[in-house]
Amino acid sequence: MEVIYLELSDGQSHKFYEMRVNNTEVTIRYGRIGTQGQTSHTTYDTPEKAQAEANKKINEKFKKGYVQTTLIEIPQFLRDLPRKFSPLKKLLEENLKPYIKITPGEKVGEMNTLSYPDATGDPLTLWQSKIGGNPYFPKGIEYPIDRITGQAMPLLIQINCADVPQIDGFDFPQQGILQFYLGFEPADAQCTPEKYQVLYFPEISEDENDLMTDFSFIENLGTIREFYGDVYPLSFSVRHDLFWESRYGYELEIPEELTELSEEFNQWISDYDYEHDTHIRGDKLGEYVDFHSDVNEIAEYAKGKLLLEFSHPFNSDDSFYFFIEDARLSNRDFSEVEFYFVCD
Repeated sequence: MEVIYLELSDGQSHKFYEMRVNNTEVTIRYGRIGTQGQTSHTTYDTPEKAQAEANKKINEKFKKGYVQTTLIEIPQFLRDLPRKFSPLKKLLEENLKPYIKITPGEKVGEMNTLSYPDATGDPLTLWQSKIGGNPYFPKGIEYPIDRITGQAMPLLIQINCADVPQIDGFDFPQQGILQFYLGFEPADAQCTPEKYQVLYFPEISEDENDLMTDFSFIENLGTIREFYGDVYPLSFSVRHDLFWESRYGYELEIPEELTELSEEFNQWISDYDYEHDTHIRGDKLGEYVDFHSDVNEIAEYAKGKLLLEFSHPFNSDDSFYFFIEDARLSNRDFSEVEFYFVCD
């Protein structure tokens, strides 16, 4: 699906125009910046006609002075912000931080034949973004082994980097395959590099003759497939949030005249987060961890910044965290990624 977002700010007007093209359907959302605006849907006979009409409308907007920019989804707390905090709103909006939201799709396969004798295996291609299943693995490379048990480590999660949008301040690869492998007992694996491994392949071959295709050597018994045998496809999108609980008093420069009001806001957002669980943003790449359970302690002593956080769809109480130093991420060096596991 193609999404184009335009804005017009000329001193008198502050408007947006969003165009989404999905096969034969064109969805237009427009209105004043800061509002939800109005939405219309039109279905055309063919995808080509839909695209042609979308291009025509976008070109008309360009002629009127609209410019293409990045769409920032407004976090729900800003929509619900009480009027008394209006003097803080501009500061809050300016300090929203981007992160990459990970969205698992519906379960498509099952690898654990011990629990599911009729397991379907992994129907996804070897180079797709996925949780579980069979990894992209070039021939001639040593497969990851749990050095404690001696068993081959199943794939925990795999990311085709071309699927991941870019965000400022997070130098994530734009191509290649990034993989996370895990040995048995996730709680024992944290801070134990012998029991987990992160691999990065900068180039992707879609010729299966170049790739390992027989993974029958990966056992179900005594590996994480005992617990996490399901296979899920993944998609990615850019989101923005304030991450107030992580940044207040450290990164935000609050003007002196707003100090007292910000302290009131701190109490309000804490209560709001607790009531709506908005501090639990879920699976993501980059920015800050979600503070819950023992995660705040992990965030304090973990080396580097958050690389990956996700809760397994099979058991949402099981959360996986990987951290990396900025320089290593920029150099595509994933040899010293730190891993932590939390079970709520």
